[in-house]
Amino acid sequence: MYILPKKKGLDINNFSEILELKLTSSSYKIYWLYGILEEIKMGNKNLTFKDIVDNMICKAWYSILEFKLSFGPQDRLGEIVKFLYKKHNLSKTIKEKELKKILFSLDCPEYEKMRKNLFNLVPYRLISPFYDELIGIKDNLKNKMIIDLSNKSDKGLYKLKGEELEINKAWFNYLYKHQVIIEGWIKFKLVCYLQVKNPNVPSIIFKLEAAQKRKLNKATKFWEGLIQNYEIKDIYTGEILTVENMSIDHFIPWSFVLHDELWNLIPTSKSTNSIKNNRLPNLDEHLENLINLLYFAFNITIKSGEIKKLEDFLNINGIQLIKMSKEEFKDLLEKTINPLHQLAYNQGFSMWNY
Repeated sequence: MYILPKKKGLDINNFSEILELKLTSSSYKIYWLYGILEEIKMGNKNLTFKDIVDNMICKAWYSILEFKLSFGPQDRLGEIVKFLYKKHNLSKTIKEKELKKILFSLDCPEYEKMRKNLFNLVPYRLISPFYDELIGIKDNLKNKMIIDLSNKSDKGLYKLKGEELEINKAWFNYLYKHQVIIEGWIKFKLVCYLQVKNPNVPSIIFKLEAAQKRKLNKATKFWEGLIQNYEIKDIYTGEILTVENMSIDHFIPWSFVLHDELWNLIPTSKSTNSIKNNRLPNLDEHLENLINLLYFAFNITIKSGEIKKLEDFLNINGIQLIKMSKEEFKDLLEKTINPLHQLAYNQGFSMWNY
């Protein structure tokens, strides 16, 4: 649980309520505040709605496209991201700064319309907890009343001026000073929100932005050592692998599992890995080949007395992989991989058939 720093003269209790999850039916409020914080971090006090929405798009980009997280059936932010990606042929892994530059100068009437629809309510409702005067007021009257209230005093986070807003000085100083804490709090709220929308997806906390570099050195050395001494075939094509043509493949896509455990890492040819990319293999065709290869590799390594090579990969969910019969090993792998495969498919990862 995040406890925000107190500041005399500022209503931190009401501020903490603006992202109250029980009152959050879409991602807009969380990303709107995130977009504002990005501008404050750069020293900007007077912001346009356009700049804030562009920041929202940048912050949601990886979660939606690379990690395929659901934002809920009524959430339009995901629709906008997917529209921009397809319409303008942008990369799923584009750098945030580069994407921001593109959005800043983008001439796209469809995006303009979608962006305006996005901020029909959120700029106003985000700061509504600061104003007790809104209690009992009908929804269709609230926006105008919030605009008036925001300009009468500095107690709210900002003043609304058409499609622009001005961060009140005391709040700007507070958010700028505590930007690391505030960003952590916003990410915490995002994780809580997205976990509800994606209940079976692992590692949500690591899927809010571009992921860290994959760590494949140990797996590469492990498989290279075996390939130099045994005939190891690509489980998808049957091609005999060499150290020169080998690549490491995540059987279940890395962008779903977000880990580099050896039981999900196998050697393939470089061309096969490139073609398979971020897709799911057909289990009927390839799961048995995966299990056979892993069982062979693990047993050879254990029998050779080089068990230290496996020290990072010797268990799945706390269950030891060593000293298992082939049947026990197969049963454990199937119980682990089958549900992950189904969840990834449900999440939107496409199938690949060699």
